Amino acid sequence: MADTNMTETESSLEQNLGEYSEDQTFNNKLLSGIVGIQQTLNSLIIKFENQNEEIHGIKNDIYAKDGIEDRLQAVATETEDQTTMIAEVRNQNTKLTTELNLMKSYVVHLETRLDCQQSQIANLVERSMRENAIVIGVHERNDENVIAELKLIFKNVLKITENIKIDRAHRIGTQTNKNSTRPIVVKFHDYNDREHVINTARTIGKQNKELLNGIYITPQFPDDMRENRKRLVQKQKEYKEVDVGTKIKGNSLFFIKSGSKYVEKVSTPKALAIFDASNKSKFGTFEQTSSNEVSDNGHTYCVTAAVTTTYAEVREAARQIMQGPVSACTYNTLVYRFTDKDGHTHDGYDDDRDYGIGSRILDYLKEIDAHNITIISSRTPPSGTAKIGSRKNNIILEGVKSVLRKM
Repeated sequence: MADTNMTETESSLEQNLGEYSEDQTFNNKLLSGIVGIQQTLNSLIIKFENQNEEIHGIKNDIYAKDGIEDRLQAVATETEDQTTMIAEVRNQNTKLTTELNLMKSYVVHLETRLDCQQSQIANLVERSMRENAIVIGVHERNDENVIAELKLIFKNVLKITENIKIDRAHRIGTQTNKNSTRPIVVKFHDYNDREHVINTARTIGKQNKELLNGIYITPQFPDDMRENRKRLVQKQKEYKEVDVGTKIKGNSLFFIKSGSKYVEKVSTPKALAIFDASNKSKFGTFEQTSSNEVSDNGHTYCVTAAVTTTYAEVREAARQIMQGPVSACTYNTLVYRFTDKDGHTHDGYDDDRDYGIGSRILDYLKEIDAHNITIISSRTPPSGTAKIGSRKNNIILEGVKSVLRKM
């Protein structure tokens, strides 16, 4: 009996020990799991703490002094200031554009008035010369009496018996040497006397030039009219060569068949044309070649040139040149010469009141057979009365030669 009880007791103990062993293993696993969870929690806590520090740092970057928020606010303020500044600049630009347009209009207005005044002055000068004539070919002596010499010529050469009254007469120009003969400008007392003398000399010249003994008598014209008539005579010869009839009347050339008036195709650009840039996109920017600026006795000179092959290019090249510093010069003489695609040569000039310069430059271009060129010869005289004489022509021609060598 006792043995039986012992056996049951041992069996129960072993069973309890087995269950305890299983519980211990479970507890160990549970404890191990809890430890793992604790470690994971600790790791997460560390990460959270690190992230919290990072967030704190970011907050400091954003909200602290000179942080992102301050910088963003500064950028916003600066942007607002710049927006205000841009608006002010736009307003100023609008005002400047308006003022510039007003100035352009005023310049055009002033130029129109100046042209009108120049025309009136030329008309007054022409009227003041109404009784004047130029006598060329009268032998010059040191002790001469010019009026007496003229009256002898009227009587002996022109065979005029009427009494021709002369108010005054004198030689013009500078005598270059002892053998040179300067022209005589004579003012008749009466316009009809002047016309009588000129027409008589013209009639004799048509019959037999030798009877005049080399003397030539012509009306005295103002500089602008004289140079213009010289150009018109040249044009008349050119049209005569192609059997086109023309006649010169006053200061203009007319075509006999149509009765229309000859008009120069190109002239020195006026202010309105200089301001107009509508053709620039068509032709682009012309390459300009300039001479060195020369100063002589208060006068300043400069020559600028560009390559051109049509009338349209001549006009645009001249306009672009006139947009440069030369626009401030007193005189800007335009000269052009080019050959078209058919081989015909076209040339011309506009003295811009610097009379005689255009014809001299064009004569030189013809002499060296230069083609496809547009030249602006610029000159600014001093405010006083400083004279330069014939040196002016030499200086300008040297400037022309300079730009031709560079091109």
